[in-house]
Amino acid sequence: MRRRTILAGLGTAAVGSLAGCSGGCSPTGGDRTASEDDAATGWRQAGGGPRHRGRVDAEERPPADPSATTLGLGPVTDGEDTRHSPATAPVVADGRVFVAKGTGSEWVDDPPGGVYALDPDRDDPVWSVAVPSGVTGPPVAVGDTVVVGARDESLTAYDAETGEQRWRVDLGGVPGTPVVAGDRVYVGTDAGRLAAVHPDRAGRCASRSLVSAAARLTKGGRPIPVAPAVDGETAYLLVDGRAENVYSERTAELVALDLSSGGERWRYTAETADPLAAPTVADGVVYVSLGGAVHAVDASEGTREWRFATGFDRPSRPAVGDGSVYVSAKNVYALDAATGAERWRYVNTYADRGTDRVPRQDASVVAGDRVYVGLGALDAETGERVWGQLGNRADSSYFWGDDREGNAAPAGPAVAGESMVATLRSGRVVWFE
Repeated sequence: MRRRTILAGLGTAAVGSLAGCSGGCSPTGGDRTASEDDAATGWRQAGGGPRHRGRVDAEERPPADPSATTLGLGPVTDGEDTRHSPATAPVVADGRVFVAKGTGSEWVDDPPGGVYALDPDRDDPVWSVAVPSGVTGPPVAVGDTVVVGARDESLTAYDAETGEQRWRVDLGGVPGTPVVAGDRVYVGTDAGRLAAVHPDRAGRCASRSLVSAAARLTKGGRPIPVAPAVDGETAYLLVDGRAENVYSERTAELVALDLSSGGERWRYTAETADPLAAPTVADGVVYVSLGGAVHAVDASEGTREWRFATGFDRPSRPAVGDGSVYVSAKNVYALDAATGAERWRYVNTYADRGTDRVPRQDASVVAGDRVYVGLGALDAETGERVWGQLGNRADSSYFWGDDREGNAAPAGPAVAGESMVATLRSGRVVWFE
């Protein structure tokens, strides 16, 4: 099998320094790692960049009728373990695919936590490392390292070539999903802090308190496993706005935080339900899925511009491209980015009853005139299916077939050059080219 070439680049945001004390960040050991300024290629974090636009600007894209190669992470997770301890979305850097598995749960006695490096020309992982406590979200590729958060309150960087640990930071709280912006890795914790880690300084860390004890970055005692969105000198984060009383009304707060001063710029509150998806920033607007609806919030003022109700309580992270917002909420929707008006929908026949078809609730990637979602692609203008499996198989009421079982990871696929990589929650990784 020929070697794949990954050409799509990662957008870079210039960010200010996060002021404040070290606040529980304790780096231990490790050599220098490359910064984001070093030349690198691929889809290096979920959403494609710190703003999570889910957009590829390069002209190259996967072909209209791609071939598929299934890559394994070892034993496939099934049953309740798939729901409570799934594999994460993939990232792609320098021709390799990186996936974490085992997000951890009290329902799983021994979650198979680990980080895996895969090569599409190999049948087995290039390397893997165990994360006994379980990971908290997708990894990010930073220079020549791969960084992942774990339930033991750590953020750890591994050498992308060998899997050797470069550095580890004890955050003093369980982290969510990290995001890379400029020369820093930002991650929120369930202790109510935002940490800024300098990956080129052996994990030197600063943090800023985000929320009071009555509004922590947790949901039901577990961290919200979504990344902040970073645009310039502002970070946009989702926090649990519910008070200490677990029976109180569930709300979420979208918080805009100044990265230069650590000060709060504004908060936007909405009713919501599990799970939560990361916010997206594009053209001065923050798009966020909360409470079964997509909200468009002015990035400067924190005021709502529009709201689109999907009728499904678990919408995906929005993707934005060419004046449209794309979101999966059982169906796949294309919305007008300025008004929220529906442009089209790809109808999914999942009925949320028994063993019916699989709903779409995974994020999309926009590349040219294609929207990549699930294990396939839609036409960006019309919503018509172009190729692949999108949850509506005519010959089965399940999403089974070709050894590619289960729903796709919520953070969506990776699109790099002429390839698309998707992770199924069971632990299989499918490479299309």
